[in-house]
Amino acid sequence: MCKRVLNLGKVKKEFEVTPQLCLAINNIDYVLQYIRPFVSELDIDEIIERLRILNGDLVASSCRRTLQTLLHNAVDNVENKIFEVLDLIGEKMAPVIQKFLIEGCSLVAYAGRNIDSLIDYLDKNLILLKDHLTQVNFDRVLTVIWESSAQSLHETITLSIERRKPPTYFKTLLDILRVLINFFYADKVPSDETLLKMEAQLQLYASDSHVLIARYLWERHREQRAMQEFPLGSVNIRVQLLREHLRVEVLNARHLKPPDPRSGR
Repeated sequence: MCKRVLNLGKVKKEFEVTPQLCLAINNIDYVLQYIRPFVSELDIDEIIERLRILNGDLVASSCRRTLQTLLHNAVDNVENKIFEVLDLIGEKMAPVIQKFLIEGCSLVAYAGRNIDSLIDYLDKNLILLKDHLTQVNFDRVLTVIWESSAQSLHETITLSIERRKPPTYFKTLLDILRVLINFFYADKVPSDETLLKMEAQLQLYASDSHVLIARYLWERHREQRAMQEFPLGSVNIRVQLLREHLRVEVLNARHLKPPDPRSGR
């Protein structure tokens, strides 16, 4: 069944989910569902009891442990096969998603278009998966596709930073990230730390210089307000952020002390 899935995934154009692929995944899941009932249907307990009568408790206990180990290994093996197949879907969709991301950003940044092609691609494949997979497998593959999308976006961000893309480019990536979050999470707010760091990084690179300066000054202001002691005294200033430069006006100073030359400050 897994080999069949691999063969179904060999396409010349961009990877797309097919009903046959969903059927193969469900078939593997059906094997998993029938492993335990199959053992019960063989009436193993009666066989072990006859072994106990013929060969004693030691042989019967050994046989039972062996059977339990085989059953446990079989369940683990089939579950792992399902995860392998679902991961395969994510791996094959990843380059397609990244292609849409790069093309979408370029089109938005330089031609004023949108990212509908990426959402259409995800929507079309997820609808087919939803219609043909069991609920458990759909939930599994949804997580895999989201992780694949997030990883593709992360790689696109890294590549864009290396190529020194303009702020408008990162603004588009930020919009795409928010669209993807809404697409996969709907009204839920994700608490994934990596995702939040990705969003913060995009907000940083999508900002113009004057916005970054204002943000930096606000963070320093917040740090100063949080300070409990001022060992070198205090200075009150007024800051005006102009288009070309920063204007700083000293209003007053209190209890100023010269810095210690040994401290290097």
